[in-house]
Amino acid sequence: MRRISFAQWLAVVGVWGPMFVLALLLVLMFAITAFGQIPDRLATLPFLVFGVAFAAAHALVFSGIVGVALLVFRRSVDPKLTLVSAVVGLLLGTPVLAAIYLNWSWRTI
Repeated sequence: MRRISFAQWLAVVGVWGPMFVLALLLVLMFAITAFGQIPDRLATLPFLVFGVAFAAAHALVFSGIVGVALLVFRRSVDPKLTLVSAVVGLLLGTPVLAAIYLNWSWRTI
């Protein structure tokens, strides 16, 4: 079995891991709000979701950049999976970071 480096692991898991966590939190938010208003004891949950989305956007972009670097330097264990992960990470994370830091939105196009 071939050992993989941290960068090779990060290029793949660093994209799909945050997406999985965001999907779970989104399902949790929909499940809670499906029954009406958010209970007082869960009132901070939307802030938690926004905080996790903020962190996940950074993780997606960083992992996508690492994936592209691995592909450029031919260090990827599975180039197809690394390419898909890098493209997904960059396509999903870049608009979020652009909206946060550059005040960009789809309406400005």
